[in-house]
Amino acid sequence: LKRQETGSTPGPPCAVMGRGLAACVLSALLSGADGFLIGVDLGREFFKIAAIAPGKPFEIVYNRHSTRKTPTAVSFFESVRGFGDDAVAQQGKAPEKVIGFYPSLLGADFTGKQPDSGLPHDYFPYKLSVDEERGAVHFNFDDQMMSIEEVAAHVFSFMRGISESFIGSKELRDVVVTIPALADQRQRQAIIDAVEIGMGTDKVSLIHETAAAAIQRAMDIEEKAAPAPEPEIGEDGQPKPVTPTKHVIGSGGATNVLFFNMGARHVESCVMRYHWQEGSPGVSVPVIKTLGCGATDGAGGFFADLEIANKMLNAFVDEHKGKAGVRQSKRALKKILAAAKKAKHVLSANKDARFAVEGLFEDTDFAKQIARTEFEEWCQPMFDKLIQPVEEALKISGLSMGDIDEVEVVGGGWRIPKVQSMLADYIQSKRPEGAAQLPLGQHLNGEEAFAMGAAFYSANASVTLRTKAVQFTDLSFHEYSLHITKKGGGDFSKKVKFAPVGSMLGAHKIVSLKDADFDLEVQLLENGAVISTYEITGIADACKQNEGVAPVVDIDIGLDTSGLVDFRSAEVVFETTPEAAPDAEAAPEPVLSVVEAKVALTGQTKPLPMTAAQKEEIRSKVEERNTYESEIKDSDATRNALEGYIYQSREKLESESLQAVTTPEGRDQLTQALNAAGEWLDSNAHTAKLKTLKEKLESVKAEFGPVLKRQREAEDRPRLKESVEKTLGLWGKTKKHVKKDMPWVDEDEVEKVQEMVDAFTVWYDEAQAQQKDHAPEEDPVFRVADAKQRIMKIVKASKDLTNIKKSVAEKKQDAEYWKKKVAVEDEGFDEEDYEEFKAKNNESGSLATETDAMKAYYDHIKAKKRADKDNVEL
Repeated sequence: LKRQETGSTPGPPCAVMGRGLAACVLSALLSGADGFLIGVDLGREFFKIAAIAPGKPFEIVYNRHSTRKTPTAVSFFESVRGFGDDAVAQQGKAPEKVIGFYPSLLGADFTGKQPDSGLPHDYFPYKLSVDEERGAVHFNFDDQMMSIEEVAAHVFSFMRGISESFIGSKELRDVVVTIPALADQRQRQAIIDAVEIGMGTDKVSLIHETAAAAIQRAMDIEEKAAPAPEPEIGEDGQPKPVTPTKHVIGSGGATNVLFFNMGARHVESCVMRYHWQEGSPGVSVPVIKTLGCGATDGAGGFFADLEIANKMLNAFVDEHKGKAGVRQSKRALKKILAAAKKAKHVLSANKDARFAVEGLFEDTDFAKQIARTEFEEWCQPMFDKLIQPVEEALKISGLSMGDIDEVEVVGGGWRIPKVQSMLADYIQSKRPEGAAQLPLGQHLNGEEAFAMGAAFYSANASVTLRTKAVQFTDLSFHEYSLHITKKGGGDFSKKVKFAPVGSMLGAHKIVSLKDADFDLEVQLLENGAVISTYEITGIADACKQNEGVAPVVDIDIGLDTSGLVDFRSAEVVFETTPEAAPDAEAAPEPVLSVVEAKVALTGQTKPLPMTAAQKEEIRSKVEERNTYESEIKDSDATRNALEGYIYQSREKLESESLQAVTTPEGRDQLTQALNAAGEWLDSNAHTAKLKTLKEKLESVKAEFGPVLKRQREAEDRPRLKESVEKTLGLWGKTKKHVKKDMPWVDEDEVEKVQEMVDAFTVWYDEAQAQQKDHAPEEDPVFRVADAKQRIMKIVKASKDLTNIKKSVAEKKQDAEYWKKKVAVEDEGFDEEDYEEFKAKNNESGSLATETDAMKAYYDHIKAKKRADKDNVEL
């Protein structure tokens, strides 16, 4: 068995942020096309979205409550779904229909086991099942079952909606979603399926969450000149010039950074290496490489919330013996969990906190003081799990704490003081004796770094956006191998690890089999467990056609940049050597014949990924739900508009201004129409379709609208008279100013405006006279808006007159023009010198005007300056 590794290159270079943000944004704006890209940090408790589009910088997307992070939750309690905070608000009413903390269930394997959300059932009473066909988790709501991918798809659809609203575009081009570094094949595929269904795009990539934060950190890693080497001595005995080189400050010319990422229900630690390499001439390109990662799902900020909540729940029951029913109260449990979260935040900054809930259960208030030492004691079992991911990351990377140059903490859970002290103590205990203590770095926004890093990764991998390059290499932390046997049975059996733990994502290998002249069955194993089975056929037929030639079967397989196994192809290669010609001086070159074999997926273990038909079915259901809810929202808005129009119109019927433009009979008719519309709305408010509501609103407006227009006209007409008088008065002053002070303005230009004014005056006087004889309950002779439009034309024409500038020739007829030129030439204006020059040079009367005198003086100054420059006396 021969394994040959193909040339492997890192995945797409990744964008940067930090000090390089402006450059990245500028490049993206210059080279972008229509559409936008997003990076999604799919947290188990909250999600964040970062977006980039041409003309816009990298930004965190605000949700509909104008906040930058949104609970990863969806509610199916009402006919219209609730998302984020709206969903969480319904937990007290129907917690079994408000799905949160679900990402860990995507792709989860419960084969032969009872499905478990990993959440305490008292607070999250979900009804779970596993469907027999796929082995995937389903949520049960009353009479329906919903797969975990469908639940997630609803949330991803919501994410797309708020992103489109924030960016102002519906052209979503690419999506990058963060995942835990230890996610397996089924989990990765389930997330991709959910995104494709919910967001309606197949341009989906995954990135490890801590790696995304490491990308954002890239530009803050310091690059400095390395110590200059001793110069070489040339043949002339002089030292040769030395070109300074740069490197990243740290071990061996690189910086090793330990990331500690503590989220709500997950702790991950990764070792990342940063160094610089030469890109284009004179440009250093940051290079980031993942060296090792470890993780645990048994710790996180949410577990701390639960510890406080459970202790306070027990304390309440102990204090109020007759109120044990609080454990079954959905509303009370929601209040306790919300208060526990607040208390945890207070304890992160203070030595104690007051846990208080008003009306917790049966009108009973509850309050209790919590000391930080108590809290830390309650959480100690969780704290004991925090160091394990760090040790695993160091082990896989092959480094010790002595090799680590920096530590960076990210996520929301690290703010607990005990977490910081434990981590700092562990790091120092593993450092070499006498080594300086490494501080816990907080250079990043620990909760937004993942989404921003994912967005940069998306932008840099895009063909429509370019950012400042960073080369990035990530690793797989699972072992992938093949078990190859003869199809139909036989004694042929080969096992090969094509991607051991620590293999690079985006790299492929060629697995070569010699003398395999039969079709093959190939099992794909993840960490020793079979997950897929393939058949490679066409080998036997190809060997028959090339009888007597030993075949080599080459299997091209690897991991793509999202960490999914990529089984590209299989080929049968035959190598023959032609007979040499009798007079040939050299042996002929071997001839290769390549036959493409057929690779077919024949089986998978549960939980099975979704088929294309299953994804399309769910996509249709999500789109139908979106359309249905959009119509409901539009119907509500139209219903409210109709109700408001009826109410306001009734009020206006009582106003004097409206009564002045209507007859009693007309008002009675309008009252009857409004009453009829109100009665119809009372009877049909919640059953009428959107189209019917819109038609009813338009019919009411059509009946009442003309009256409102007459009312507005009657109210605006007195103010119009003032505006006309003011405009005509201003025109008279403007005309006088132009004729007196702006002689260069052609008289014809003034007359054009005057003609416009005269025409308006005639029209206005006639319209006013006709309107005076017109009944007020009839439509007006002219509209105030028409008159204002004519007035604005006069105002504009008048302003244009005053903006006419002198031509150069006209300016030269002005003494002030030459005086300014003298001041520029002579660096000032000497009045005495000018008067002396004028008296001396006007004896013949040639300087008849002030303009003539000033122009002659300018020529005199200019000639004098030229003579002084040539050092010649005037």
